[in-house]
Amino acid sequence: MNPAASARATAGAAAGPGPGRQALSSAARWDAWAWRALALALVACAGAMLTAPLRDGVRLPAEPQGASAAPAAQGRQPPRFGIPEPPRRAPGAVRVASWNLQDLFLWPESPSDARRASAALPKPDDELHAAARVIRALDADVLALQEVGSLQELEAFRDRYLAGMGYAHAASLDVGDARGIEQAVLSRFPLGGATVWPDAQIGGVHPQHWGPQRHQLAGQPVRFRRGPLRVLVDLPADKTAPRDPSGLILYVVHQKSGPAGAYWRRAEATATAALAAQDARDHPRAHVLVLGDFNAQPSEPGRLEYDPTLWLDPFGELPQSDPIAITHASGRRIDGVLIWHASSAIAAPGAAFVLGAPAAALANPEPSSADPHERVVGVWGQGPAGWASDHLPVAVDITPAPRRGDAPE
Repeated sequence: MNPAASARATAGAAAGPGPGRQALSSAARWDAWAWRALALALVACAGAMLTAPLRDGVRLPAEPQGASAAPAAQGRQPPRFGIPEPPRRAPGAVRVASWNLQDLFLWPESPSDARRASAALPKPDDELHAAARVIRALDADVLALQEVGSLQELEAFRDRYLAGMGYAHAASLDVGDARGIEQAVLSRFPLGGATVWPDAQIGGVHPQHWGPQRHQLAGQPVRFRRGPLRVLVDLPADKTAPRDPSGLILYVVHQKSGPAGAYWRRAEATATAALAAQDARDHPRAHVLVLGDFNAQPSEPGRLEYDPTLWLDPFGELPQSDPIAITHASGRRIDGVLIWHASSAIAAPGAAFVLGAPAAALANPEPSSADPHERVVGVWGQGPAGWASDHLPVAVDITPAPRRGDAPE
């Protein structure tokens, strides 16, 4: 029972007529109930504020008490996109997943990023609960995330909403984004080698115009908008030296969005593919994956730069419009996982999936350029119950083994 309902019940019991008590008039009885309910509600709110923990000087929402404090789980209706339940993983498989959490901010300003936009409001508590429910159902061993406010906020979210999931290891670095969003990783296995390239020039200069407007960066060298986050994952069977990883090397991406940013997205994809391919060649015992929010479908610039002869798409056999593999509420497949070709055997056919979650409908999507692949996002309707993000999580179950052509130890 919520505090207001509890207050109403308590006030009603106190004000109701009983033996030896003169019944109040309807108006007087209503006033008594209302004032007592208000007083008890204020006391409850004040108590919650006083008992809520602090994190970096900012008071977080009070810890929910019991299962009834969390919003009700989503209904059993089939999701618009993805599958309703994750498949059972094979013995020994490691589940690697990616999800754009859409503005995982827990407080208005980040302790580590002074550039954060003032409009970056904290993510509502019901959305945080909804995200936690999906992550618990997903049960990934390694979870790459996009649109995370900071490492401090990621750890606070983990500690408060994902307790008991075993995510003892976390990585998130400032990539220089104007909104203050970062790529991040939560993992049950040790992490190392976290690297970003915020100032790297990735080829060419910015054009004179951004859509119909003059480009503020016109003529300046193109750099990563949100450079990839490179992380080493030390799997349980590894005998890994820091200079010779034999586990996973992840490149977590969040490429530039929007029709006008297509040239920027292509440059980011080209540079990331080159970095990851060189890593794969330098570390032949490791398995290299590029995963995250590509902001491009498999047939579009921003994905085409990842040579399909070098990078395996576990969803490659599915039509691009198949609802089971759609990752964004707009009906596009813009999130994914790519596996370096020499490691393709680690993912069995059908080992990848998109986990369905409540998604708002997109109203009135319209073409925004001559390129048929480019669309405006359109106007969003009200988010349904259980809404956590405009993206859906994508995952692949892998069974790490020596890379093809490598001699086992």
